[in-house]
Amino acid sequence: MTLAALAGLAAPLIYLAAVMAGSWATPGYDQLAMPISALMAGGAGPAWLYGLLLAYNLTLLGFGLSLPIARTRLSLVASAVVGIGMLIFPMDAIGAPMRATGMVHLMLAGVASLTSLVAIAGGMRHFSRRRERRRAWISALALGFVLVTGVLTAAGTAAGWPIAGLLERLTIGGFLVWIGWLACQPAPGSMRA
Repeated sequence: MTLAALAGLAAPLIYLAAVMAGSWATPGYDQLAMPISALMAGGAGPAWLYGLLLAYNLTLLGFGLSLPIARTRLSLVASAVVGIGMLIFPMDAIGAPMRATGMVHLMLAGVASLTSLVAIAGGMRHFSRRRERRRAWISALALGFVLVTGVLTAAGTAAGWPIAGLLERLTIGGFLVWIGWLACQPAPGSMRA
């Protein structure tokens, strides 16, 4: 297994570790209702959590740069850069007035959602063009799952649903499972378009 593939496998695991450890270390945090960004709301998160999320974005960046699928490569690189930006511009504390940094965070979160969808769609298109039906279908299922749960997350967040945090985790989890799956596919040379 290549170093790039290991980065693709490590990224989802690092993200999972960050979210789990961050939620355990944050008093009053509710994984079902609260967004993941609330772990660092107002820039108050612990330094080690920022470190883990930076490591996630850097491993995603490394994996993305290694991919020969142009649309997916560019989307994953953009997703990693946007993710780093979200660390620099944390969301506002829940219930606090909206500040400029919080607004930037929300805009970056929207861009991150779009880059996730474009990355998966790029993989689906690549595999379809190569007539790799099983891989194309897996990517199509991942795309549909991330799109549907993403729409539900947006609606749930806007309406204050008590499971909005869970919906967000399903959306991000679907993307991360696809990343791990993609990392397990044959060496990049055999995926060339």
